[in-house]
Amino acid sequence: MTPYAGHLVNYSVCGGFVKSSSPKTMEIVGKGDLVIDCGLRDGSVSSFCVRGVLLVPDLARPLISWRKSWEKGYPEFG
Repeated sequence: MTPYAGHLVNYSVCGGFVKSSSPKTMEIVGKGDLVIDCGLRDGSVSSFCVRGVLLVPDLARPLISWRKSWEKGYPEFG
């Protein structure tokens, strides 16, 4: 989940609600794909795409669910 609409590509409007670690329910306004650039030890950059990231404007910062990342095939996160 991210509060930053400008970071998403292939964006589409969708709805719903989520809860994070706080008891507050937050509105989902869309979803898209997030390309993450990772700096490697040798100075190069490796990029990968996380698909289906939810846009939740009320979040203070981006959050990732380790369980969801495993379900989506990103075992290297865990």
